[in-house]
Amino acid sequence: MNEPISSSPTPPLPSPPRPAGRWTLWRVLGLILFIGGGVLVVLAAANTFENWRASRAWAQCRQQLESRGEKLDMGILRSPSVPPEQNFIATPLLDQALRTGGAGSPIHAFLNSTRQGYPAMGNWQKGQRTDLAGWAAYYRAGTNYPVPETSKGPAADVLTALSRYDRQLAELREAAQRPHAFFPDGGGSDFLSRSMNHLALVKGTVSALNIHSVALLAAGRSDEALQNLRVAWRFDDALRSKPLILAMLVRIAVNETALVPVWEGLADHRWNEGQLAAIEQALARVDFVGDFAQTLRGERAFMNASFDQMIQLQTMPHEDGSTTDGAGAEPVPSRSLFSRVFFPAWMIKRNQLVANQFMQDLIENLGAATTNEAGAFALSPEVTNRWAQRFNQRALDTTLSRPLWESMNRAAEKAPRAQATIHLARTAVAIERYRLANGSYPEELELLKPKFFTRLPLDPFTGKPLKYRRDPMGGYSLYSVGCDRADDGGAPESSSRSESEPPRGDVVWRQP
Repeated sequence: MNEPISSSPTPPLPSPPRPAGRWTLWRVLGLILFIGGGVLVVLAAANTFENWRASRAWAQCRQQLESRGEKLDMGILRSPSVPPEQNFIATPLLDQALRTGGAGSPIHAFLNSTRQGYPAMGNWQKGQRTDLAGWAAYYRAGTNYPVPETSKGPAADVLTALSRYDRQLAELREAAQRPHAFFPDGGGSDFLSRSMNHLALVKGTVSALNIHSVALLAAGRSDEALQNLRVAWRFDDALRSKPLILAMLVRIAVNETALVPVWEGLADHRWNEGQLAAIEQALARVDFVGDFAQTLRGERAFMNASFDQMIQLQTMPHEDGSTTDGAGAEPVPSRSLFSRVFFPAWMIKRNQLVANQFMQDLIENLGAATTNEAGAFALSPEVTNRWAQRFNQRALDTTLSRPLWESMNRAAEKAPRAQATIHLARTAVAIERYRLANGSYPEELELLKPKFFTRLPLDPFTGKPLKYRRDPMGGYSLYSVGCDRADDGGAPESSSRSESEPPRGDVVWRQP
């Protein structure tokens, strides 16, 4: 007999287990986030610690430097406050040019904005005279300058063309007699932009004065040419009050340009004794070597302001310490995430520390550099080699400051070379004064003492007298041995070299 079928319910089938991998993935992600968070905390703590260390090291360095009387902020670039009527730069003509941007010059010698096709400018280093005939034709072909109905000669025609600036020239000559020459500190834009405006104004004005002065000399109006030179050297005084490498380079250009009419006037015997004495007095005030330490101090102050800007996210400070991040100013730029990660504050401060140590080393070495070998200008090889090795290591604390090493090296050669040109010009002026008094050039430079020099101007590269010899044809050769410090017998510097190579050859004052 069959048993009855049970009516009890069938137990439910068990649920399939959840995939174990799903829980494992969340656990892994959680672990990664935990570890990542821990790493970020460690990195943040390390960054905070490095910032503290870097800030402490820089604060100690700053305190040590300031205890020696060094000024590390932009106040060193601040111009003294003088009454406008005593300031050459405050004359209405220049003041207006600076207030309207100063991108150009209130007087200029060029018909258009490009230099292509311009007649030759004078170049005493190449023995190249100013092409007055070319300039006269240049102005006659233009439409912006007055020209005579009939030509009266190149010099007269050039003076007629530039007569459009007679009023401006008269104002500049009168203002040049003022006791002070300082560029203004204010202006509302950043310091670098204002500085570029100052430099553009100076270079344009001095170039026009150069052509005008050569034409005046050729026309027999040497007194007016000397007045133009005084204007050019007042610009040098104003630039000297802004001790920066950029201003020093423009000072060099201003003086080399101003020496063109000096050189052409000497070659043609256009200057008289009184004028030559005035030129010598003006040149004797120009001292690129003596000013170089202060230039480095100004450059360091600007550098510190740049580092502070990178750290504090501020716009560039003015000379008086104010910034443009106030009401009505442009928005303050912020650092990108990239710069925050790859250029943290501690790295910037480390570079600032190294840069200040380097600059101070150079400044302290300059005292010995100017007296080495009885007057030769040469930075100590021990100092330069030590810092060359430091910057060539390419460590994190020199990443941002390494370009400073390269620029300071170039500047350290430009200062003595510029001073050599001034000493060459002073000596050439004294040689001409000797000729006026004695009827011929001296046989040796020692004969210039004591009437014209109590101490002969020396070659900054050797600390010894400049090289001089009379030529059989009645002229003379006068030169400095130049940056390579090798006597090449008066062979001029070669122009066929790369920018990174030092000049080879002598710095020659060519007497036609």
